[in-house]
Formats: sequence, C-alpha cells, structure tokens
Amino acid sequence: MTWVKTAEVTFSGSSAVNIDGCFSSAFSHYVVTRNLLGSVNNENLNVRLRVSSTDDSGANYRRQEIDAASTTIAGVRATGESSWRCGLGRCLTSQLGYSQTRISNPFEAVRTTAWTDWSYNADSTIGLNRIVMAHDLTTSYTGFSAIPASGTITGTITVYGLKESA
Repeated sequence: MTWVKTAEVTFSGSSAVNIDGCFSSAFSHYVVTRNLLGSVNNENLNVRLRVSSTDDSGANYRRQEIDAASTTIAGVRATGESSWRCGLGRCLTSQLGYSQTRISNPFEAVRTTAWTDWSYNADSTIGLNRIVMAHDLTTSYTGFSAIPASGTITGTITVYGLKESA
C-alpha cells in the first residue's frame, strides 16, 4: 500500500482547523496523521466531515471506544453526536502522544466509517485508546474539520490517500 499526500495544514493557536479538498474520487481510504506541538488545554480533538466548506454538525456521528489506562479498561458507546469525539485523539499539554486515523469512503455517497488509535503518557500513566466511528448520512464529503473541545492547538495535520501498490 502506498501513501499519497493529499493535504497538509500547519496552524498555530487555532480553535478549529478546516481541511478542504483532501478527499476525492482518487482514493477510497485515507490516513490522517497529526503532529501537535501542544494545546492550551488537555482536550479531545474532535472531527466533523465537510462538503462545500461547511461542516456537517448534525447528530449524525457514532462511536465505540475502548480506553486502557493503568490496569483499567473502560468502554463507551455514543450515538447522535455532532462530531467524532476524539476523532484525532486528544491534545495533551504535557505529552503529545501518537495518533493515527483511518477514514473509509468519505467521498463516495455511502456511509463513512473510520477508526483512530492513540496513545498517551501523562500524569505518570501510560495508556492507549481505540475508537471506531461511523457517520449516518450518505453524503459525498470533500474534507473535515479538527476541533479541540476547548482552547487552541498548534501543529500540523497531514492527510494521505491509500493506493494499492502495483
């Protein structure tokens, strides 16, 4: 599988990062990586799908989440949300952590699905998190927004289309 960069956005002190034109008919599957230099708060980095430079902020997002911290494992299921909560992980002021998000079929007029893996190392605790996500509408999306729950973020978000190797 070859990764082909479709977009890269660098930002500073942003309360929302809009990435338009990163999804197209050229790819069905995408990988989103982030390099955050920190945030004002320890906050969830939420995702909303976009088309025509407008976020879908309706109650169309679902997720199933598993969080492992120390020796505790917890699960969450949520439906009818206005974004994918932690769709790009969390923004941690003390530790940046790792995050990778895969998004399937955002441009096709079918339900979009995604998953995120992220890790963290804060307050002497190491942890990991996996979230699987779905979007209930069959709209063709061309981009997304990354929105911290509060505060601002600084860094880079890169989007890659996945291409079958020859």
